Amino acid sequence: MNYISTRNNQKNFSFKDVFLKGLADDGGLFVPKSIKQFQKEELHNLKNLSYNDLAAEIIYPFIGDFMSKDDLISMISKSYSNFRSDDVVKISNLGNLKVLELFHGPTLAFKDIAMQSML
Repeated sequence: MNYISTRNNQKNFSFKDVFLKGLADDGGLFVPKSIKQFQKEELHNLKNLSYNDLAAEIIYPFIGDFMSKDDLISMISKSYSNFRSDDVVKISNLGNLKVLELFHGPTLAFKDIAMQSML
């Protein structure tokens, strides 16, 4: 997958470049040059995956050859192993509403969902 800067779409960057740089030299944000389009059947198959498996399926197209899928799965599993819920996130019923619980991480804050993979 190639990435471009939001301020200059003429230069392509790899995931490794984006991962190491954080921000583009021109001050722009890195965005994917294109995004994988999931087919209807693929989306249907995603709905029964665990959080970890779903994360791997969604993230993998964005990292190219930066790491193998097995390494990604291992990293995701390790990242969320200290959550209080095996599901990482839960959907609870609250009357007619559904509530997404994002507080099962080590600091009990929603930021744990994104930040655990950075450790």
